[in-house]
Amino acid sequence: MFKKILAAFFAVVFSAMLTGCGTDMGNDISSDINSIMDPDMNNSVGQNSTPTNEQNNTASDVKISKEKAKEIALKHANVNENDVKDYEIELDNENGKFVYDISFDANGKEYDYDIDADTGNITNSKNELVD
Repeated sequence: MFKKILAAFFAVVFSAMLTGCGTDMGNDISSDINSIMDPDMNNSVGQNSTPTNEQNNTASDVKISKEKAKEIALKHANVNENDVKDYEIELDNENGKFVYDISFDANGKEYDYDIDADTGNITNSKNELVD
């Protein structure tokens, strides 16, 4: 009889421990996943508790306008604006820096540009023939 009571006691304690661990572990895993998905979160391992200036930047802080970025890309591609088709521009945050991602078709080619939104420098460019 004593063994049955002792076994039941351990079963209840073990069950309670698993329930408690499961809840905490789930929150820890969720927190870890969120910090991996959003590296700007301050609770992830190995990051400073205070955000850097780059992390505090917002899209309103950029120095180069969308129109200026378009002008830079078209000039570099030696393309007239009237020849442009399927033009797209998007402001992205890449590693804490804002970059305009620009793509367009012109004169039988597809162009892709990354332009630093603070300096106007072209950080990446490519073009290829359109099929």
